[in-house]
Amino acid sequence: MFIWTGIDYLGETSWPWPTKYSDFGAIDACGFPKDAYYFYRSVWNEKEVTLHLLPHWSWEGREGEVTPVWCYTNCDEVELFLNGKSQGRKRFNDDIMHLEWKDITYEPGVLKAVGYRNGKKIAEKEVVTAGEPAAFSIESDVETIRANNRDVAHFTVRVKDEEGRTVPNANTAFNVEVSGGRLLGIDNGDPKYVGSFMETRQRTLFNGLALVIVQATGEKEDIKINITSDNIKGDELKVNVR
Repeated sequence: MFIWTGIDYLGETSWPWPTKYSDFGAIDACGFPKDAYYFYRSVWNEKEVTLHLLPHWSWEGREGEVTPVWCYTNCDEVELFLNGKSQGRKRFNDDIMHLEWKDITYEPGVLKAVGYRNGKKIAEKEVVTAGEPAAFSIESDVETIRANNRDVAHFTVRVKDEEGRTVPNANTAFNVEVSGGRLLGIDNGDPKYVGSFMETRQRTLFNGLALVIVQATGEKEDIKINITSDNIKGDELKVNVR
């Protein structure tokens, strides 16, 4: 198989303005995996177990409607549960490359997959209905970077509900403040966003996520990033600079 391309990139859009690129990648422009990423992982990564359910399970207003559920996996069999009730156990078929439960009626709660290999349970995965956005959180891909005018830190920004679950459909607005480093850009993976990557005021999440990239300067001052919002609790994170 050949994929063009694995990751979304600027340009070559096949959609009308304001779309700025074709969103056919398995990974979006921020590097966040899409559902399709887990399909390729289930096929190509034989060393690790893949058990991925889609779609997310936060669909306010969809109660009572039929909502098919797919699973990308390299398990032999998978049993699906909705709020503790089995929806059936299906065996993986190489001709189809995914598992599907077509007649699931949406109800909020817990969607759970249990994966089996050679008859033994080897993995579980849950997708839980999220509540309303309550607080932002920030994660960094590094704890320390060098003061060399080159190294960068990638900060993932997300919004979570009161239980600490990522809200997968949130497009919440936020502000960014950075000190001790050079802001290289902010993006959220939305192919229809055409504003400046340097804009720090009133950016929005896309599908609950955004990315902030900060570069070290030549000064040994710790990098601090602060996320604020008018209606939701913000967050702050520090990366050590040496």
